[in-house]
Amino acid sequence: MKRLDLAQISRLDFEAPDDTQFPALRMAREALRQGGFAPTILNAANEIAVAAFLDRRIGFLDITSVVENCLAAFPHSEPDSLESIYDMDARVRAQADICIKALA
Repeated sequence: MKRLDLAQISRLDFEAPDDTQFPALRMAREALRQGGFAPTILNAANEIAVAAFLDRRIGFLDITSVVENCLAAFPHSEPDSLESIYDMDARVRAQADICIKALA
């Protein structure tokens, strides 16, 4: 594979990503906009779903399904302590495992 030399490329053009083609990007933006527990939920569910994909327990496209399920299953209220964040993280990971088992 030929090495990419950015000095030889005079211009790079980027287009806005299509949220229907990249649902994970849409979910990440929405979680950041919502705040509260939403980013914690997204991260925990995504970590478990990606691990399941890498272990070949689910398909690549199932990752977003697991994350969407977890985002819908938990409140996005504001955490009141670090302990509440750890607790939410553990609960989401358990829910993600349940979703993965249902897909397998």
